[in-house]
Amino acid sequence: MKKFIEKFGFRSILSTATQADIDDSENQLNKKIPKDYAEFLLEWNGGIFVDDPRPIFQVDEFVYRQIVHLHGVGPFPVELVHLLGEGVQNGYRFDELVPERFLAIGCGNTFEILCISTDGDDMGKVYSWYPGGYVSDDDVRTEEFLTLVAENFFDFWNNLI
Repeated sequence: MKKFIEKFGFRSILSTATQADIDDSENQLNKKIPKDYAEFLLEWNGGIFVDDPRPIFQVDEFVYRQIVHLHGVGPFPVELVHLLGEGVQNGYRFDELVPERFLAIGCGNTFEILCISTDGDDMGKVYSWYPGGYVSDDDVRTEEFLTLVAENFFDFWNNLI
């Protein structure tokens, strides 16, 4: 039985992830993938939301944002690069932007990056990293633009509205 039930027309676009794919990603990134996000990868391996409107998540008391896709691990089908753009070919390219101890796990529709902490007291917490549009070299990797979204990935998934 799946822990992460399908919602909002979520569709996986990658082949099923294996524990070996997750281990390889952890070794390549030199980061530990939090357990509940790893479980999501084993069930769905990332994907896109196809229903309109797309789901939203709450950033704070007044701000809600749409989510477009969640990253997966492993080989990316070449035919999807043309459909979705090179930016999602390997979601972890976004790790060059977010603070070093975070892993980019998805994107919203306003250039914000969803990320999850991979180290420290907040290990496994999900954040929105949003520098407010255009990203300059000075913005890269600063924690100034982080906003806590959920205590863990499971709560993030279940709180999508």
